[in-house]
Amino acid sequence: MLELTQKNNGLIGSNESINILANKNSARILVISDSHGYPNIFFQILKRYSSGCDALFFLGDGIADIASILEKAHTDKDFKQILPPVLALVQGNNDSGTYPLSYKLQENLSTEFFSFFAPTKQIVSVCNKNLLLTHGHSQSVYYGNKSLLEEAEFYDAKAVFFGHTHIPYEEKNKNVYLINPGSCSIPRGGNPPSFAISTIEKGFIDTAFIQFSKMNKCESQQNELNFSLFTPNLY
Repeated sequence: MLELTQKNNGLIGSNESINILANKNSARILVISDSHGYPNIFFQILKRYSSGCDALFFLGDGIADIASILEKAHTDKDFKQILPPVLALVQGNNDSGTYPLSYKLQENLSTEFFSFFAPTKQIVSVCNKNLLLTHGHSQSVYYGNKSLLEEAEFYDAKAVFFGHTHIPYEEKNKNVYLINPGSCSIPRGGNPPSFAISTIEKGFIDTAFIQFSKMNKCESQQNELNFSLFTPNLY
């Protein structure tokens, strides 16, 4: 269950949950990016997959959808219960740096307003590994991965999670693992809408990509999506 507090470094969750994630032997990470104002899709992914994951990584361009999720988690105890205990997020090129939240602390009280912020990059410790999260626009990922690899070396990161291209992608090399889950709302490159689940272990990182049938904004949240594993196209 996610504790709805944000730390100074931008992580959302309790200190205990963040420390547990850092020291686990094995962790499952739900990785989503580029939702671009489709919170209903986001909700369905979370309802189907988040309860078995140790953290949620959101890689930008849809922080307003994260605000919707946090507000729903405050008012819906069942939904809050299934959320991973740690949320890490970064700001995309279409996101603001801070977002307001509004909800009632108690039913008989007036609405309270809060805000949370989205850092431009985030370092998360998982299974005693540094993982780098960034949207990718500042590293010009359309033109290659050189800047991502340089930043990974700077932060001693074993993996880099990024978005921006809307194209699912993974690259495994000797030193750094690169992963882009694609876009869960506006895919490109002939790929379906997608997200990913990464498995992190002390000597191992791997990712499963998941696609689904697309849902329009106007469709009901109750519309069921058809999820299945797939292998992304190459760039």
